[in-house]
Amino acid sequence: MAATALYMTTPAFAAVLDHDKVQQIPANATDVELYFQPMIADGPDSCNNYPAVDSAGNVSGGLNPSGAPDGHCRGTNGQVYSRMAEYYDHCAIMYSYYFPKDQPPNYLGAAGGHRHDWENIVVWTNQCKVGSPILKIDYSTHGKYRVNYNPPLWRGRDGYLVNGVHPKVGYHATYDGFADHSLDWTNDNGRSQPLISWSRMPVPAKNTLNSYDFGAASVPFKDDGAFWSNLQKAWKTE
Repeated sequence: MAATALYMTTPAFAAVLDHDKVQQIPANATDVELYFQPMIADGPDSCNNYPAVDSAGNVSGGLNPSGAPDGHCRGTNGQVYSRMAEYYDHCAIMYSYYFPKDQPPNYLGAAGGHRHDWENIVVWTNQCKVGSPILKIDYSTHGKYRVNYNPPLWRGRDGYLVNGVHPKVGYHATYDGFADHSLDWTNDNGRSQPLISWSRMPVPAKNTLNSYDFGAASVPFKDDGAFWSNLQKAWKTE
């Protein structure tokens, strides 16, 4: 009985680490997910993206939204998370990014912000196959999505990412009823980080993402219905 009680009260995550101490999970994704992997441009007055969890299930403690909006979070040790599914006879590939804080820049004159931020894009294609044409891309913004039917793309070459079609994505803050950061399309080439697919993620990391409380932010691709709910919102965005 004691062993059972201990098991039931043990948290799903291993430990909470400083945001810059969480190690990347080695890249592991399908050819299709790699083919459409985005390139993210570092925006002004914002954090860069970081790993949220490591292979052992340790999780980022994030940052308090104080000081400079980009304070202590301009490292380059990022991670990209993907999850792919068929949806209404089309293919949806969600790419997600974690940021240790979301703090409005001073020039927007907005207070607030929060520890942890999760943002994502959904790439829609006809089929879950390499080379399938992109129909549209939806970009997360304040719990909703904005859509682009002709998004800026970078076509990969040998020696950089993989051959493919890579959406150009930016992370920035604009005042649109909120002053928090969100994703949008950009003409900047940006950079890539190791891509880990939900289907190939180590179990301890997956357990942490399914159970850990990120406060005002929420993992958009986890198993509690969030993934399918977000696909529904993105699908309906016009």
